[in-house]
Amino acid sequence: MIGGAACASHPSRCDLSRGVVVDDAANTVTFRLVAPNPEFLERLTLPDAVAVPADTPLHDIGLHPLPTTGPYEFAKVSPPVGWLVRNPYFYEWSHAARPDGYPDRIVYRLIASPSAEIAPVERGSADYALDGAPPNRLTDLQTRFASQLHVNPSPDLDALVLNTRVAPFNDVRVRQAVSYAVDRAKIARLVTQGTRPTCQTLPPYLPGYERYCPYTLDPNPAGIWHAPNLARAERLIARSHTRGTPITLWNLGPYHLDYTPAVTYLVGLLDRLGYPTRIKDISTDINAYARFADSRAKAQAAIASFLPQYLSASQFIQVNFACQSYAPHSPGNANLSEFCNPQLDSQIQSALAAEANNSPDAAALWARADRTVTDQAAWVPLTTQSATDFVSSRVGNYQYSFQQGVLLDQLWVR
Repeated sequence: MIGGAACASHPSRCDLSRGVVVDDAANTVTFRLVAPNPEFLERLTLPDAVAVPADTPLHDIGLHPLPTTGPYEFAKVSPPVGWLVRNPYFYEWSHAARPDGYPDRIVYRLIASPSAEIAPVERGSADYALDGAPPNRLTDLQTRFASQLHVNPSPDLDALVLNTRVAPFNDVRVRQAVSYAVDRAKIARLVTQGTRPTCQTLPPYLPGYERYCPYTLDPNPAGIWHAPNLARAERLIARSHTRGTPITLWNLGPYHLDYTPAVTYLVGLLDRLGYPTRIKDISTDINAYARFADSRAKAQAAIASFLPQYLSASQFIQVNFACQSYAPHSPGNANLSEFCNPQLDSQIQSALAAEANNSPDAAALWARADRTVTDQAAWVPLTTQSATDFVSSRVGNYQYSFQQGVLLDQLWVR
């Protein structure tokens, strides 16, 4: 946006009056950009761009909700309970863009743990378990409540992040060796039910996804992972002369998944490949990703989960692997693998330019960039996740969004 760079450099003197132009008479807001951005509308859907009153203070307002533009408003916020009721000022201007909701009231109740959310839904005293079905309950729920359990694809990706600037992973042969050696099916079983093995950075259903898997026994044109190729992995490691390098594997796992069994397996695998490995578990630390991201930590590897802010190939490839995404000596570094490849940067720019011109070539260009990232093995993609939703027997009109998950305001109750 015009003025954005100056605001980032000097926040106290921020002036976006040239970049954001408001016309009260025409009832419009115009954003002026310094260059075309094909994903600008997607970025306007992020929390950074929520419309709030002009006098909104720049500090935490606690339990005093702000008015915004949706069909519901908070009537009461008193932890552990929050009440949403209909917003009397909302009108449905487009059913496709922002439909009205069905419930007259949506009540949130904070429960001690994800597993404790299931019993009230089973009894019918609650209608939806916000954190989904715990992995240890999935089989039981599928058997006893099949019509109430919804399992959907998710853009979440589990991956082993390898720091391309720290030994031994500054050698592409070692990174590729790990990708050949890992048993993705075993990782899927250890993480949770519903996960699927994958070899590539882009998850299914994103524009640019074309199945691709060179890191398997007997690669095939269909790009399907079959089994690990330990012999190929060991040959690559032998050529690298890096055996014996100690490794610290960080566990950055998200709160809703227990990565401990998968981490234990990966430690055993790395030991078998010749790298004495220990675990650094900071999965309960809210600053875990920032601690690993800071290049001063010289962190070597981590198992982590990645979810795009919106459904675009750029959110995986540009954000995580472009040279400009690497911010050294900063916990705000987005490029955890510290990867920089001019060929990939050129492919990213070509894909973004094709998007800006609405070219049908954009998807193929993102697929090419995805293959470059996969071949360089800055990450070892492991599995794609599934989202599980458990609802009560009285819930109808269940709808799922690949981006937002279950659409709570579109549920109705009998």
